[in-house]
Amino acid sequence: TLGWRSLFFLNIPFTLVTVIIGQRLLKESRDPNAQRKVDYPSAALGFSGVALVVLGISQSEVWGWLDGGTLGALALGLALCAAFILRCRSAANPILDLSLFRLRFVVAANVAGVLFSMGFIGMWLLNTFWLQAVWGYSVALSGLATMPGPTSAAFVAPFAGKYADRFGHSRVLFVGACLLGIGTFGLNATIPDSPQYVTHYLPWMIITGVGVGLSISTLSSSATAFLKPVQFAMGSALNNTFRQVGTALGAALSLAIAAPALARIEVARRAGEDVLDISKAEIHGAWAMNGAIYMLAGVAMLLIFKRPTDAQMADARG
Repeated sequence: TLGWRSLFFLNIPFTLVTVIIGQRLLKESRDPNAQRKVDYPSAALGFSGVALVVLGISQSEVWGWLDGGTLGALALGLALCAAFILRCRSAANPILDLSLFRLRFVVAANVAGVLFSMGFIGMWLLNTFWLQAVWGYSVALSGLATMPGPTSAAFVAPFAGKYADRFGHSRVLFVGACLLGIGTFGLNATIPDSPQYVTHYLPWMIITGVGVGLSISTLSSSATAFLKPVQFAMGSALNNTFRQVGTALGAALSLAIAAPALARIEVARRAGEDVLDISKAEIHGAWAMNGAIYMLAGVAMLLIFKRPTDAQMADARG
């Protein structure tokens, strides 16, 4: 068998089709004031810095947080990120327009994006581990068990934009983050060691699914909502980068906290022992952490996000 990593190859044909169709149907916008030359040093510093930080975080569970490889990757990555910022401040044609960070809605969207991604990946990893390691579900059954969450999100997401236009991005994301926090805390507090899917898992999946539907599209749109069309690509790329870093950090933290309990469960299963009496405190602790992170994302968005005035927009755009 090819293994689970082979699933990532499924992205390749979809990406190719999207690129081909996009080139034919989508109208490209360009900044008329931008120079044609690409600042390759900025690109190299930014890519290398983020890649090393993500590497250090994602491999921390394998190497250990205090391992030389982990610390070296993180230190070098952060140093390159700092060099990237300095380069963007001095370059004639920087790859990242740092003036975007004068806009509070950009800062809010990226802070909330990091936190949301941390909670999101951590929650779903722990949910999957519990279904398989504790309840004994197969991989296929675990996938089916989680379907109500994404399904609920798919039904709600089309309305998130309308709600954001009417009530404001920060309020919609705050509600979504609170629903995610409530769902995660509720699941953590009530989930039993023996399978009780309909009564103790399904309701929380629907609640978190609604929260995801309200949050994901709102996060993406809030990062670019008040930018010029020619700045959409930069604003979107910036938000995606922050969210990817949050995903790596969230996975590493959740796995690091839950690892002792997961190891005990694995040893018991290999020995043919019942896992019901094994302590799972670390998993519950990681769940609680993710619930708190969701809440923090909502509060950060509510406190930081501010729609800019015309004068502020003109100043930020130079």
